[in-house]
Amino acid sequence: MKDRQIHQLLGRVMSDVLQEFGIRDKVVSTTTDNGANYVAAFNAFTPDPLPDLNDEREDAEDAVLVVSVENRLSTKGDEGDEGDEIILPPNRRCSAHTLSLLATTDVKAVPGWSQGNTLWRKATAKSHALWNLQNRATVAANKIKEAA
Repeated sequence: MKDRQIHQLLGRVMSDVLQEFGIRDKVVSTTTDNGANYVAAFNAFTPDPLPDLNDEREDAEDAVLVVSVENRLSTKGDEGDEGDEIILPPNRRCSAHTLSLLATTDVKAVPGWSQGNTLWRKATAKSHALWNLQNRATVAANKIKEAA
């Protein structure tokens, strides 16, 4: 996408891709990062969103997720009558991205962890260097994989 990734444009593009590949009624959930533009797109264009499983509830262990699949299994849209309507499946935010944000951004708010040469900063710097190395060189990535 060359334009700004506003939620209306993201919703249109994702809906068009689902329609183009004929999977609009087959995809039951989509995982994205936690970007505000993606969250806004799915909030605006998901007709039957999944309940947020991250809500803290007393009965969370006994909770049962009930989702209507009637609309997802129907053949609506196959005749082209709804091809222009923006419809997105429910969204789940990527847990790895959430953990990454916690480790790299939110930890800076913890008093004493972000100042000076703390053990946290040293460990984080080493982790970042290792991550960057394995992303740049396949030989290094293979050695890291073997060592793990």
